[in-house]
Amino acid sequence: MLNHECVDTSLISSFVMNSDNPMARKCRALRERLNLTQQEMAEKFRISLRTWQNWEAGINEPPGPVTILMEQLEVEGIQTSMADKCRQLRKFLGVTKAEMARRFNVQPNTWGYWEVGKQKPSIEARKKIDEMLEQIQDEPFNGKAHSK
Repeated sequence: MLNHECVDTSLISSFVMNSDNPMARKCRALRERLNLTQQEMAEKFRISLRTWQNWEAGINEPPGPVTILMEQLEVEGIQTSMADKCRQLRKFLGVTKAEMARRFNVQPNTWGYWEVGKQKPSIEARKKIDEMLEQIQDEPFNGKAHSK
């Protein structure tokens, strides 16, 4: 009899991830296209991190309604929420939430609330965030320094 507590799931995950599972590839490709971590995808779908990892590894597959949602996201794309925009901008700039708060002249915890969607930025701040993201997207190599 197999003792499940002794099974090294990382070995199983790496074996299954190398399999030819189309749904696992679809999960990973969608996450990468959205430029999100596994944790962020799990939060978006309101599931545990482990569940998302199992989907990407091909251990389990998402239920029917989730696969339909994933297909819609692939076809229609995602309208990025303001919380996502705030998080993307900060990550791209490589600064802390406190630094972003300073740049936007708000209290330190306010930027954090913006990133999780508890509060929304003012109209002026939204415009500034959108403008900054547009500038980043317009820069060569997506705004990142290119090394030869």
